[in-house]
Amino acid sequence: MHLFLQGVNHLSPIARKKRQGPLFMQLARKLLRIICFLLRVARGVAAMLSTGGTLLLIPMTTCAQRRDSAMVLPSVRITANKSADTRMSTPVQSLNRAQLDRINILSAADAARYFSGVLVKDYGGIGGLKTVSVRSLGAAATGILYDGIPVADMQSGQVDLGRFSSQFLQLMQVLPGSFLAELAPARAAASAATLQLQTISFRYPDSPVQHVTGGITYGSNQLWQPALGISKALPHHLVVAVDVTALSAAGNYPFTIDNGSYSTQTRRGNADVKSYQAEVNLLKLFADSSSFQVKSGAGGGVRGLPGAIVFFNNRSTQRLRENNQFSQLRFRKYINVNTQALFLAKYSRNWSRYTDPDFLNNQGGLDNRYTLQEGFASVALRKRLSEQLMIDAAADAAYTSLRGDYGHAGSPVRLSLWDNISIRYQVRKWQFRAEVLYASFHDDPRNGQAAVSRQRFTPAVALKFTPARAWLLRLFYKAVYRVPTFTDLYYGFVGNSNLKPELSRQINGGVTWEKNLGDYQVSITADAYYNFVTDKIITVPNQNLFTWTTLNLGKTRITGIDVNAAVSRLLTGGLTMSARLALTLQHAIDVSDPSSGTWKNRIPYTPDQSGSGILSAEWQRWTVAGSLLFSSNRYTLGENNNYNRLPAWYTPDLSVAYRFKFEKIPVSVKAALLDFTNQRYDIVRYYPMPGRSFRLTILFNQL
Repeated sequence: MHLFLQGVNHLSPIARKKRQGPLFMQLARKLLRIICFLLRVARGVAAMLSTGGTLLLIPMTTCAQRRDSAMVLPSVRITANKSADTRMSTPVQSLNRAQLDRINILSAADAARYFSGVLVKDYGGIGGLKTVSVRSLGAAATGILYDGIPVADMQSGQVDLGRFSSQFLQLMQVLPGSFLAELAPARAAASAATLQLQTISFRYPDSPVQHVTGGITYGSNQLWQPALGISKALPHHLVVAVDVTALSAAGNYPFTIDNGSYSTQTRRGNADVKSYQAEVNLLKLFADSSSFQVKSGAGGGVRGLPGAIVFFNNRSTQRLRENNQFSQLRFRKYINVNTQALFLAKYSRNWSRYTDPDFLNNQGGLDNRYTLQEGFASVALRKRLSEQLMIDAAADAAYTSLRGDYGHAGSPVRLSLWDNISIRYQVRKWQFRAEVLYASFHDDPRNGQAAVSRQRFTPAVALKFTPARAWLLRLFYKAVYRVPTFTDLYYGFVGNSNLKPELSRQINGGVTWEKNLGDYQVSITADAYYNFVTDKIITVPNQNLFTWTTLNLGKTRITGIDVNAAVSRLLTGGLTMSARLALTLQHAIDVSDPSSGTWKNRIPYTPDQSGSGILSAEWQRWTVAGSLLFSSNRYTLGENNNYNRLPAWYTPDLSVAYRFKFEKIPVSVKAALLDFTNQRYDIVRYYPMPGRSFRLTILFNQL
């Protein structure tokens, strides 16, 4: 549907800045903005009814008070789809801010559970490590983009999603195949799947005047999570934003240890956590819509590493202290109407200290300290050659070093280079996309051994066909080359210098159907996939969360189907109902050696069925939501016997939220009951999860 934006008065941030004045004048301005919004909605609905079309974007003239300055944009013609996610050539799943508010989460890891095909390994409650794997390709094969810039951990390859607070997340997306719509660094194409995290400061705000938000969450097991965010408009189209959040929890939740006919009630030990995350953002918008963002952040804390519960032993003394800093910049330049460039740079420093006083050695325990540093730079260019043809090219470089005082043979460094070129061709109902990535890695162990270099070309292609407005068909193939991490190769306890690089090949075919059926908005997507992995690198915990066992599985075959469905309806009286379902059917097996006892056995921790559901209702100031997570049986080791079998589990949550104003400040109060049926389960064997718990959140939002 073609829409027309007519006579839009676009105010600059300086023009939007509030004038000082009496309180009633400020209230009058707010009331005027509300009236303008209602007029725009009424006009958009009238336009839709008169044309018989579907309302996708409301065309209108913006109402505004008279200001000192204004920019008047000419009328432009916009072609838009109702949902961008369902119109992509590869499967995309998203959770926006409103959807994140309906589920009960503290971190990005909690939200990732609601995507189909995504497996989150949780090693025990709030303070436990949380890693994400998409379609059983492994945590290290999943790339993390934080405000458009990669987050990497060359030390272990497993980024802990638990350290990313959900408080200031604006959007989460998972993209199997890592085909990004926007111009992106080449490093993003090197991942089998990408998880995008976008904060509220990722894009230049529509109304950058002043925004203050704050709140606090209290929950079971002495959980406290305060948060405060402030953004302020400055002259010359500048916006500065500061976000701070902290987390404290005892983590001593009760659980039951079962051992045949004997069982005992106890509490989880050494699962406490104290952490913080702080960020400062500076955004600049130029007259040609180019943008510049600088983000600096710090985070860290201290937490216990809860041990495995074996033979009634609940003792664990391992501790982990972390201190992470990063600074990154992102500059998007529109050279002309057909050309844009993207410049990225980042420096990160991650310091960690692991202590284990119970470790038997001559020093009376372990006290290991590690410093991982990385410098990253990227240049990308997009050129539209015609209405049908567009080319992207990107070149990235990263230099990574690791220093450790124990457990590593030397202090390894790695120089990584990525070069990616992508073409997109679209004609009528067809879209074709092809990519070629060149990746090069040069390792210097600095332990007397010779340096090692690895490089490879990997292709990717995607095809999209839109036979009708409601339907979309897609197909993609992608090869991914992944080298072992520093821990995989050099760590003293589990390092395996004979590890081979991992090569995965993905094939995906999918269909999307999306339509308005009366008052209902319905969307259904289904994707079938086949992944074949050679020399798959498997990393599982050994004695605790800091020591792992690493090995190659010769050949792994993964087949599966991801199904996502969403429906919403606006009922009489202002009541809105919405539902979302994500389901994964998967079969991941080891096909390395026909003579082996694990031939065609399921690989560790890969359930055949898993999924989630969300049901919510909104009426006036009330929001009621329920959510469900579930997983079928899975096995802890390659030997699929009853001893290694973990039972299925499910966890239902309920929440109620109420919005009101206190002294003219918008306030939201939310109460949540998690796992209200008090399910007892392990996601990772011997690491019991919390049962029933509650959370109470109070959020203040001052515009």
